[in-house]
Amino acid sequence: MYYKGKKLKGHTGVRSDLHGLGPRVRAELAKRLSNDDVRVLDVGTGLAGNAEFLAGSLSKGSRIWTLDPSSEVLAKAKKTLAAKGLGSRIQFVLASADETGFRTGFFEYVISVMALHHIEDLKPTMKEMMRILKARGEILLADFKPEAADEFHFTTRHAKSDFFTPSHVARILKREGADVVTHSFDFWYLIEATIPAAD
Repeated sequence: MYYKGKKLKGHTGVRSDLHGLGPRVRAELAKRLSNDDVRVLDVGTGLAGNAEFLAGSLSKGSRIWTLDPSSEVLAKAKKTLAAKGLGSRIQFVLASADETGFRTGFFEYVISVMALHHIEDLKPTMKEMMRILKARGEILLADFKPEAADEFHFTTRHAKSDFFTPSHVARILKREGADVVTHSFDFWYLIEATIPAAD
């Protein structure tokens, strides 16, 4: 697991389905996913929960990539998803969120769930997400609010200052030219950012 660009050693926590928020997060994401065949990038593989959700929710013709900077995380996710019969639906990418290696305009969706707070500087990551997205494509970002640090017991290093406010994330995306809608929930938020079509 990576924390602000540095690899952490030791215990990486137990799966708690996003501290009990998992069903609600997935329900909100599902409302915003297309029934068409699409290309989707999952940023921040982690325990592979979002990749598994996407494989079970998107059309059979859709293509899914999941990206993480840790080879160990990807290896474990690959094994987990293969055991569930989903390995063939997902491609695993060893890369950082700010340098994905994908060509410009490749994806219809870029999605990240509870991973932004592991990134030190969001601006390069937001720029990269927008670069690899098609016109009218959509970025969906879910993460904990700063107050979640007081509410939940995180088993790996998390400080309140690590969590970005939704307004901060939205402001960066707007400055990059995206149309942004923010949805605020108890201890988390969901941001939709759409790339406008060229005139």
